[in-house]
Amino acid sequence: MGLVRAAGPTPILPKSAPGQALDYTLGQWGAMARYLDDGRAEIDNNLVENCLRPAVPGRRNHLFIGGAQAGGKSAVFHSLLASAASQGVDPQAYLHDVFKRLPLINPADESALEQLRPSVWAAAFKAQQKQCPPPALKIA
Repeated sequence: MGLVRAAGPTPILPKSAPGQALDYTLGQWGAMARYLDDGRAEIDNNLVENCLRPAVPGRRNHLFIGGAQAGGKSAVFHSLLASAASQGVDPQAYLHDVFKRLPLINPADESALEQLRPSVWAAAFKAQQKQCPPPALKIA
């Protein structure tokens, strides 16, 4: 990339920060204009980012949670909570049931572990709620 003329009389040098930013932008132009090819595509990913934002409540704090393993485990825990909430179930009810069932499951039984995934658990929980109506109030 040579000199790029700005709107004013000052040229933008290729090695300057604005020149590097423009060079990067021009290199990404195909990906940036992809939304023009399909009217269903959004110009930005704000909707996706807003959906993901609640899943990372302590992202910076996880760096200092007591080591790399502890941070990873905490991130998994928060991801489970966010996934349960995104499925429309109470995360506390989900964790209560999972912690109750985990000791009874053989770790080699992948199908049993699959049942504990938030999306699978939520579907089973919702199906159970439809089958069992709430008990009627008894007025004495």
